[in-house]
Amino acid sequence: MNSRRFLPTLFAALTFLFGHAGAAAASRTWQGWLEVRAHAGPGCAHEPTPPYRRAVHLIAVAADDAAAPSSWLVLGAMEPVRIVPSNGALALVSAEDARRMLGRVDPVGAAGPIAGRAFMAGWAERADAVDGGCAFAQAELQVEPATADAAALSRVQPLLSLWAAQSRETPGAAWPAPVVAEALAHFEALAQPAAPPSGLGGLASDLAEQLWSTKRRAEAAPLLAVAAALYARDGELALRHRALALARLGELMGSLRRPAAAEAAYREALALAQTRSDARLAARLHNHLGTLLLRGGRSDEAAQAFEQAVAGERRGGDVFDLAVALNNLGQSQERRGQTALARRSYEDALTVIAQAGEEGSGLAAMLRQHLEQLDAPRGSTPRAQPLGA
Repeated sequence: MNSRRFLPTLFAALTFLFGHAGAAAASRTWQGWLEVRAHAGPGCAHEPTPPYRRAVHLIAVAADDAAAPSSWLVLGAMEPVRIVPSNGALALVSAEDARRMLGRVDPVGAAGPIAGRAFMAGWAERADAVDGGCAFAQAELQVEPATADAAALSRVQPLLSLWAAQSRETPGAAWPAPVVAEALAHFEALAQPAAPPSGLGGLASDLAEQLWSTKRRAEAAPLLAVAAALYARDGELALRHRALALARLGELMGSLRRPAAAEAAYREALALAQTRSDARLAARLHNHLGTLLLRGGRSDEAAQAFEQAVAGERRGGDVFDLAVALNNLGQSQERRGQTALARRSYEDALTVIAQAGEEGSGLAAMLRQHLEQLDAPRGSTPRAQPLGA
């Protein structure tokens, strides 16, 4: 596709497709699950122990070239992928990058989804093709015609398809505001309690990130909220993704000067992280929450949050994350007039950085400056700000 033609026609194409989505036949959308029997990759630390199931939806996608065969878009609590014909077989390809091959699909029997019948197939991804994620090395895909949510999913289909194409052709390009509003309405409908699990939280979250990257934070906020609601529809498998969406929503609300909404999002994310016993994520969230509280003048509560962050990072966090949490704890102590405790926190942070061989880092220079300012007359130097959200 010619990238110079793509943007001017994006809104017109979406308007046409959304406007005619009601005519889409239910047989074009399938639902089912991917039963993962073995996985591989660093991202698997956040996944259940195999075997486990992922709810999925398949949507038929017509090729740009009318002479080319159709492919199927697979959505679920995972990276969106495509199943495409390749040399007489079926291949798995990243939905965001049509050139990146992930693995293969081995059909069982002659029946395929294009016939509108239930089908089964093997699913195998290469461990080196997921960019630090978790590859489903051995899995089985089972699909049947979709029911109640087929119409809603068919409305999202052109959005996802064009979003993936736009990401490849013109990264960071702006979406027209009416399209964003239309997308939000469809996502909100899919997040309603009466709807079946959708597996579309990742798409809503990705669109929110794209909007945020183009400085459209007010439009990104409701999409992050609905992403969290969509993840909730997917049960325990999506708990971490939901927590991350809420953490991002908290950061966004803080940047929009809405501290109450930011605090609510952080606390909900923190509860989810603690439910999963995700100590690293909980430590990061305590740091973000403490930063928000300290900037709001709630230094006592902030200190408690930073103490939790420090304790969590000491149990196996990143060196710099621990140093940042210690720095922020020192900030809260300094604002409470606890100069001796603040000094100890800053010195502990410097020790951690020195042990990592990073004495020349910008963070180390900042900590040394904080220590110097402790000895200066009160009010003679500007008050430093905590590091975080």
